[in-house]
Amino acid sequence: MELELPTGAQWEYAARAGARTVWWTGDERESVRGAANLADDFARANGGAEQWIYEAGFDDGWTATAPIGSFRRLCRAGRKLFLRAVFALYARKARAEGVEGGRTGAVNQIQRFGSALNANLHFHALVLDGVYTAPDPFTPPVFQHATRVTDKELARLLFTIRSRVLRLCRRRGLMLDEGVLDVGGGAQQQEQGLLPLIHAASIQGRVALGPEARKSIARLPRTPATRKCEAVVFQSLCAELDGFTLHAGVRIKAQEGSRLEHPCRYVLRPPLSAERLSPTDDGRPCWRLRAPFRDGTTLFVFDPLPFIERLAALVPRRACTC
Repeated sequence: MELELPTGAQWEYAARAGARTVWWTGDERESVRGAANLADDFARANGGAEQWIYEAGFDDGWTATAPIGSFRRLCRAGRKLFLRAVFALYARKARAEGVEGGRTGAVNQIQRFGSALNANLHFHALVLDGVYTAPDPFTPPVFQHATRVTDKELARLLFTIRSRVLRLCRRRGLMLDEGVLDVGGGAQQQEQGLLPLIHAASIQGRVALGPEARKSIARLPRTPATRKCEAVVFQSLCAELDGFTLHAGVRIKAQEGSRLEHPCRYVLRPPLSAERLSPTDDGRPCWRLRAPFRDGTTLFVFDPLPFIERLAALVPRRACTC
């Protein structure tokens, strides 16, 4: 069998997946940052060839070729950090039991929405509760059950994931010092189009466009302004830190295959359910939550324009494979 490596033009054609943007990553030059290996400032300062055409203002950390998987979209890179941290936890637990070289696995699903029809990127993972080991490549692997994850281990894991994700965002130039997203519709955002503005507002639970811009979406019942914040009590194996939440409270035994269908359906559910959407007396869309929020909110009432904004923010980009 004879195989040939794809040319640069063939690779770009495949990566574009039918898109007609200026670059395969988008129309903006900045969209290439972190997504491709470039002849950039780092290469120029570290032995790059004189005949190369360099891209000023970029630094990907590599002079020539880079390891496979070094340049990915932020979502895929974050998922990789998350799964690596989880797998490392199980490897450490196995070593503590005297099992060396153990490897685990998971089925991972990316969800881009929250229960309030908001943009809320998070990961669901069905993780093997243990590791596989084998003395050599020719021996069938044997599964070794791990001891149950403790609240202390979960808290440490969440801290590790949070630190690595924030470091990734800073390295990609996506973190502002104040850590606040601008949903005011400035000139720079308008030049980039409406989608970044709509996504930012959806994440913050606010209106992006129109006379109600920057205001919060109406929720019922309304929480009194004088209500004091109470200490949040988390259930077992559920931790939260600075907006990062990690839940590991569902455990299904190998003999309980029938129970596995429920979490599979949950992680693959669509963002919108017609059963929870109904009009109010004045015709506005009303969204009923599956479970009340901690402040008692059970309903969100949208005006037509903010409702369309929320739906637009939930539509994945064309040819989005991350």
